[in-house]
Amino acid sequence: MKSIINSIYFLTFLSFAQPCDLGYELNGTNDYITIPNTTNINANNTAVATRTIETWFKVDDATPRQVIFEEGAQVNAILLYVEAERVYCGGFRGNGGSSEFFRSANNSILDDTWYHVALVISTSGGTTTFDWYLDGNHEDSQTAFTIPKHTGDINLGRNGGNMRYPNCAT
Repeated sequence: MKSIINSIYFLTFLSFAQPCDLGYELNGTNDYITIPNTTNINANNTAVATRTIETWFKVDDATPRQVIFEEGAQVNAILLYVEAERVYCGGFRGNGGSSEFFRSANNSILDDTWYHVALVISTSGGTTTFDWYLDGNHEDSQTAFTIPKHTGDINLGRNGGNMRYPNCAT
């Protein structure tokens, strides 16, 4: 009995000690994750006004547009995506009437390489700020705007709602 318990302890230790080398793999066609509308994310003005959206990602080909995270669509939205070997993140409201987008430097996203990206939305004293980070480096900060509550789609790995991109194309 003692050896069985020791084996369980050993196997438990091994299972938790192994590094992760793969996340959820999205194929860009029909694999995606949809998150239901919730007051913790998009259907509550407080949740929308102050939060952080962050993830690790790796792309096989950093050239075509690949959506990492999208929330909203035509009217109010937050967006993270890769295109032309850059990562883009930001948001807009009011049919694109107000928008702030950031992008990484040219050729900064390589194929088959893991990256960490974070978009921090903070509101203090009536001022909203967007800050974004790539691999832990603070890339830029902009005075921005509050994104009103909405019930637009929330998706990982796809554009589920005719998203507007920085040039206002869908």
